[in-house]
Amino acid sequence: MRTVYRGGRDEFRRLASIISILFVSSFILLIAFFPFTLNAEEALDSNLDDYVAKFAPVPPIDSDVWHKVPEDELVPKLQFLVDRLRLNYDGLETWSGSYDVYSQRWPTAPPENPNNEPKKDPATINDCVTLHHVCDFWVDKKNDKLFVDKRQIEATYLNASGKKIENPSSRYIPDITAIISNDELITYEYGEGSDQIRPELKGDLEGRIGKICKVDFLKNASYGIGLSGDVFDPRYFFISRPDEYRWYEISDSIIPRLSGKKKLPAKVKASTTLLEGKIDDVEWFYLIYEVENEIVHQGLRKEYVFNSESGYNLVSFHVFDMNNPDNLGLNAGHLANYVKIDDVYVPDQWLEVSSSIEERPRNFRYFKLNDCEMNKSIPKERFTIDSLELDDDVVVMNQKDSTLYEYEPDKGLVPHAEFGSDVRIVPTTPLWRSPLRLTAFVVGVALIIGGLAFKIRKKRYAE
Repeated sequence: MRTVYRGGRDEFRRLASIISILFVSSFILLIAFFPFTLNAEEALDSNLDDYVAKFAPVPPIDSDVWHKVPEDELVPKLQFLVDRLRLNYDGLETWSGSYDVYSQRWPTAPPENPNNEPKKDPATINDCVTLHHVCDFWVDKKNDKLFVDKRQIEATYLNASGKKIENPSSRYIPDITAIISNDELITYEYGEGSDQIRPELKGDLEGRIGKICKVDFLKNASYGIGLSGDVFDPRYFFISRPDEYRWYEISDSIIPRLSGKKKLPAKVKASTTLLEGKIDDVEWFYLIYEVENEIVHQGLRKEYVFNSESGYNLVSFHVFDMNNPDNLGLNAGHLANYVKIDDVYVPDQWLEVSSSIEERPRNFRYFKLNDCEMNKSIPKERFTIDSLELDDDVVVMNQKDSTLYEYEPDKGLVPHAEFGSDVRIVPTTPLWRSPLRLTAFVVGVALIIGGLAFKIRKKRYAE
């Protein structure tokens, strides 16, 4: 006798139960392997004031400590500071060590909508990431060479309210190793997910394309070199951009103008005030430099602070917008504490602060020195491509000569093929790096399994 299937309602309940069990168990596994929390108290400390508190306070400008330097003493005193700064940096020949780097990044405000739609508040649509890296470095200043290894320790994502969230874009922030040698830069991204970028090439090159790029450095910062870029270069504690010292404006603009060797352009006004003081046998200098440009209607106030405890290095520098009474638009600079190692002063702590965007919290990077050696011999091999410890299937894209190289441990870089403008780097996000994609995958599988189970049971009842 053939049994007629009449249990639709009961079977629907059973199917719903199966799917629910599969979904709940899958979600539990997802949480176990890819934890994320919305607990704001567990978020990393991203309060800028807490980092500012780590530095020796600069006496307020209206303090009785300060005395104005007479005009006839301005040039000699400023030249003294410049000479001490230059002497300290010239004493640095080789430098190796390690810094912990804690940073907070808010994305750049989005551009205006081309369709003239109302602009959204960037602080409500963008999220913040706080990062902790360790940067090991070796510098040969005399021969203009750098090797750096930058490893991510922790990354935490916060929404505009400061709540801890999962990675909003599932964007992988890689570890990076780099070599700068004269005018050439080689960077290599490694770690989990480092084989997830592949270029579209003409030809039959097999194997993965490693995220390494060999380029012509050209002595500019367009490749993210410095304290705020992807490649950490500790020389930028002393230079603000390639071949320009942080005291460049004092030595090449302020002193020549005060001594009558240079003149300001038309409709540009400038004033210079130097204060000096002494606290507990520590000598302090406070330089205020104001520039107003009537042509572009811009006024900047720059404040430099030096003290003898730091070897007269720059312990505080800030730029303010004189046209903004609240100084919200432009307020960037740094704070520093120095330690003397083998007669050279280097930053023990450094806080780099960027300009604010509207009223959003500012981006910053805090550097803390772990260990350091000065003027010790560094093997030449440290600055070669072999020190990157590449896998033998990595391909090097050399933008300098438009050539692809395959890396072979015994031979180094072996030319393979040329490429042109048709080569594109295509980032891909692996399934396991995106909790949202993984959740969708698990739910989809659960529904498929549940549907198959329902069909099988229906068929059995029908038989």
